[in-house]
Amino acid sequence: MFSIITTYWTLKHREKEERKVENILVLNAIISIRSELNTVFNRYQSQIGNLLENTSSANAPPIYIPISGDYFPIYRNNTNIIGKISSEQTIENLVYSYTLSSGLIDSFLFNNSLYEKFTALTAEQRRSDNQEKFDKLSTEIGAIIIEIQDYWEKIRVSHFEMKRIASLAYTGLTNEIEKRKNI
Repeated sequence: MFSIITTYWTLKHREKEERKVENILVLNAIISIRSELNTVFNRYQSQIGNLLENTSSANAPPIYIPISGDYFPIYRNNTNIIGKISSEQTIENLVYSYTLSSGLIDSFLFNNSLYEKFTALTAEQRRSDNQEKFDKLSTEIGAIIIEIQDYWEKIRVSHFEMKRIASLAYTGLTNEIEKRKNI
């Protein structure tokens, strides 16, 4: 009888320790995800977000937005942890914010292709010594500018949605971290 009770308590203690270790691993992963979300968003906001917020589509500049690197390695390498977040809404906001961010990167790549068309046409126009060709290029440049303005507005809408959702995800992650610190 004594050995059964001892085995029971040993298993209970081991189970409790395993839950504690898992909680620490999940907590550290969530802190890392929140840090990545914050870092990437702050960098994005300072480099392009402020420009999007302060420039209407009518004044959309033909600009090249540098895109390079892997912006979400912590998120991608911890997707198995996301399901362990206790708030379903936080999970949804987190996944949605990363999905919107990835979509914005794709949008910036398309914007860059419009910029490249614009710069190629304006360079060709500067070299043109034929008035008819110059006028034709002016029409094409005007069409590209309209396309840039239309696309700028779509990017602005996505930007404001991503900013709202990322803020909700950050707040939800902060709440989850506080809960897990108290376990």
